[in-house]
Amino acid sequence: MPIDEANTPVWVKILPGILGVLILAKLSGITEVFSLAINPVYLLSTLAPVIGIIIFLLRRRRVNIDMDGDKCLVYSVRVKEDGDVSSFNRIVKERAKRGYGSYLILSYYNKDGSVSSTLLLCGRSDLIEKESEIFETIVASLSGGTRIEARGTVDSTLLLDIASKSPTTSESLVNPLSSPQPATEDMGERLVYLGDNIDTPLPEPVYLKLVDLEGHVGIYGSTGSGKSTTLRSIAWQVSQLGWHVIIIDWTGEHSANLPSFTVRPDLGGFPVPFSELIKSREGRLMLVDIISHSLGLSDPQAYMLSRVMESGLSSLRDLVSKVELWPEESKWDREVKRGLRRKLEVLLGVESAFEGELRIKRGLTVVDVSSIRSPRARRAYILSLLSYIYFTAAERDGRVLIAIDEAHNLFMGESRIFEDILSEARKHGVHIIYATQAPSSVPDRVFLNTNTKIVHALRSQKDKHAIQSTMGIDDFRVHLLDKLVRGEALVQAPSIPEPILVKVKLHTPSSHEFDEFRVPRKPVNPYTGIPRFKPVKEGVDNLHGG
Repeated sequence: MPIDEANTPVWVKILPGILGVLILAKLSGITEVFSLAINPVYLLSTLAPVIGIIIFLLRRRRVNIDMDGDKCLVYSVRVKEDGDVSSFNRIVKERAKRGYGSYLILSYYNKDGSVSSTLLLCGRSDLIEKESEIFETIVASLSGGTRIEARGTVDSTLLLDIASKSPTTSESLVNPLSSPQPATEDMGERLVYLGDNIDTPLPEPVYLKLVDLEGHVGIYGSTGSGKSTTLRSIAWQVSQLGWHVIIIDWTGEHSANLPSFTVRPDLGGFPVPFSELIKSREGRLMLVDIISHSLGLSDPQAYMLSRVMESGLSSLRDLVSKVELWPEESKWDREVKRGLRRKLEVLLGVESAFEGELRIKRGLTVVDVSSIRSPRARRAYILSLLSYIYFTAAERDGRVLIAIDEAHNLFMGESRIFEDILSEARKHGVHIIYATQAPSSVPDRVFLNTNTKIVHALRSQKDKHAIQSTMGIDDFRVHLLDKLVRGEALVQAPSIPEPILVKVKLHTPSSHEFDEFRVPRKPVNPYTGIPRFKPVKEGVDNLHGG
């Protein structure tokens, strides 16, 4: 609210006019000619914009900064390139959010195209030095076109009246964290902290939202590129939201990293109830397709299997017994039956994986299928498990996320089982993440139903062409794919329509949840907060308590 003009000091009324003359002198370059002879004038003209704004605030009582303290620093910053201006402004904005200092900035454009900024940083003297170190280090980390030309102090007593009109409580401060926290399901749909966007001058956190997971997720990358780590990180974070999360571990890598969450189907852990699947006609047809695809049955063998399935079964062993007793109407039937019986023996070797009751708990379960020695039996188990979860989804409370590593092992042959499940699963609250080192082997329908794509390093031209076709990326991005280091990935999702480059960060029980606090003269995170510490003198109020 404006103050009474009668009570305004005379110097407050006339000083803006004097400062206006000094600003004009600064902009016209007169002070640069006589800077050596009239150094005080040069200094005053440099600081004139800031002091002018302060006087304006005194006259209008418009308070937008928190002067909760007794120290103010003033910086003269020069930015040579327009592209760096946004980076510098973003730094100021992010640092202001931390709440340890208030920033006031005035920028003006020079004739040579550069931008000069005068910046005022105010706050508590016990915090402002640390904040200034962080700010100066971040600015120094920018390109050579941005530099701090001068630094000074301002008597903050001039601003005490402003401070009295701008009360700030501890609740208004932003909680300082060294890195963005993994989101929860009630945080604006941000569910998974994937990593940092490294396409921007400064790292920015990247989250996957609910809509990104609902549309299924595909993770692609050559061996050693980090795709399995990304899959494990996403699965772990989602499991902390109360979802039913299942990692299907083809190689045993995830069970080695998460042993306390691991079950083995060959030992009776996480069995697929074969007897439940064969109760419905749809289930029997699905099993015929799964067994035919996984075991490589011929058409006559698949036909005989379907006829046996319709005869009424109680278990996998009962299936094998009925095949042996199936009547032979010709010599051809005898050969078909013997061949079918021989192939079904592979499943009897892991009979315990198909017998028993399956209970899917909330949280994370790692299903280690690497202990099933036969790749064909392993494939049959995984597809049967997916089918069972799909058929019984309506009976389950809560969402289900299935993470499948080395998924290219399920794309072999002409079977459309995986494609059918992927296209229908989301309607029943079942969401799938699959990782593969061979995106060129992914069927078109699978790509079509995969809305979120995370692409790590790829070496094969065939694989890169497949990614370019499905993501619509330009040639520059395609050439970049074989140059990505471990952990870097190109990400595209419904909430991230334009592909961005992300440095994926691991979030599992064995990993550090957040980066440590960064100290000066090392790479600086703009989201860094000042660490808490205890006062060394008795009687000094705790900095974070009162």
